[in-house]
Amino acid sequence: MSFQQSVDWDDLRYFLAVAQTGSLLGASKLLNVNHSTVFRRIQLLEDKIGQPLFLRSKEGYLLNDSGQVVFKHTQNMAEQLDMMHLKLSGLDNRLKGKISVTAPASMIESILIPASKLFQTSNPDVQFEFISSLEQVDLRRGDADIALRATTTPPDYLIGHKVQQFSWAIYGGVEYLKQHGQPQTLEECFTHQWIGPSKHMNIQARSEFDQKIPAKCFVYRSNDLGLCRSMAEQNLGLCYLPKAPDYEDANLIELSHISPGNSMSQIWVLVHPDLKGSARVMGFYRFIIEYLEGKNEI
Repeated sequence: MSFQQSVDWDDLRYFLAVAQTGSLLGASKLLNVNHSTVFRRIQLLEDKIGQPLFLRSKEGYLLNDSGQVVFKHTQNMAEQLDMMHLKLSGLDNRLKGKISVTAPASMIESILIPASKLFQTSNPDVQFEFISSLEQVDLRRGDADIALRATTTPPDYLIGHKVQQFSWAIYGGVEYLKQHGQPQTLEECFTHQWIGPSKHMNIQARSEFDQKIPAKCFVYRSNDLGLCRSMAEQNLGLCYLPKAPDYEDANLIELSHISPGNSMSQIWVLVHPDLKGSARVMGFYRFIIEYLEGKNEI
C-alpha cells in the first residue's frame, strides 16, 4: 500500500489541529470531538508514517523535525482545499444552502438578523451562519462568505460596497450626568469616568479620539461597541459612540455642545470575487446593501 493510500486527509486534519493548538485538548475543542479521539488518531497517524511527529512535554505537543515537514505540506493542502471550496462555491447558481456572514455582535443583532429574516422569507432554502468577531475573518480562506466591517480602507482583494457613513459623539447616561454634572468642554470631560475600547477594537475614528483622553480616565473597557453602549446606558461613565437616533430612548444624552473632532466611519459589505457566481451569496450580498441603503441610520 502506498503512502497516499495509507494516510488520508482525515488523519492529517487531526494532526493539523494538534499542531496549531499545541495540545490534545485544544484540538478536541477545535474539532468538536473528545480528547481520547484526538489521542487515538494521532497515534494511528504516527503508526502509519512509522515515526513520531511530536515531542510530548508538560507544555503540550511540540512538532519535532518530522512533524515540521508534515505540518508544512499539510498546511499547503489545507490552503488548496480552502481555495477549491471557495471557487466551487462561486459556481453554485442555486438559491439554496448556507450563507455565512461575519460581523461584530452589535451589527449581527441590529442589521443581519432582521435582514436575514426578510431574505429567508422569500428564499426558504437558504440557511444562515453568523460569525460574531471583531477580528478580520479571512474571506480568502472561505472562513465566511460575506463580511460587514467598520472601516475606511477595505482590502483591495475583496469586492465591496460602502453602505453607511456616520459621525461620532460623546454620550453619557441620564443618571450619570445628574450625579456627576454635565461637562461643558472636552477638558472638563477628563475629570469624568470613561468607558473605552480595549486594544482589540480596531476602528480608526475611535482610536484617534481615545488618544485625546488620559488613560487614567478609562475605568471600563470592552472590545465591543454594543457593550460600551450598554455600560453607558447603565451610567458607568462617558462614552464615544456612533451617532444614532434611538439613544435618547436608551436614556443616553449626547453632549452635542462638545466637538470631539470631525472623524467619520464607514460600514462596508464585503465578499470575495471568487463568489461572484454564487447565487445564494451574491443574492444576500445585494439584498443587505439594499436593506441598509433603505435605512437612514443603523
